[in-house]
Amino acid sequence: MTTAEWKDFLLRSIGLEPAQLTERNKDAVLLRMVPFVERNYNWWRSARRGTGKSHLFQQVSPYAHLVSGGKATVARMFVNNANGQRGLVCQYDVVCFDEVSGISFDQKDGVNIMKGYMESGEFSRARKAFAPTAPS
Repeated sequence: MTTAEWKDFLLRSIGLEPAQLTERNKDAVLLRMVPFVERNYNWWRSARRGTGKSHLFQQVSPYAHLVSGGKATVARMFVNNANGQRGLVCQYDVVCFDEVSGISFDQKDGVNIMKGYMESGEFSRARKAFAPTAPS
């Protein structure tokens, strides 16, 4: 297959009709898919509501989880120290935050753990280090 045919195939696989898109639009949509194939890829997208920023992460893949606003607990995101259950970053290949301005952690160290995880792809909880690899 040619590169153009691969692009069209990938776009159809997520429910878009490539004939309705310009080449620039095709590339923009494909760029949104990079977190699914590149480990520890951090990406920020800012746009108006209703422009499809979250659709790919919410509707298209079972390997992604969308966190929408509200309070994110350190236990839910990383590891629950009480029972050892691994959190979202260990369970999914991609974790997407929607409306990040409305998300806050229940503990002060939550933001620091997240920053360290986004930088290195690893985090520590309860004297244990984790380098999550979600099941694929």
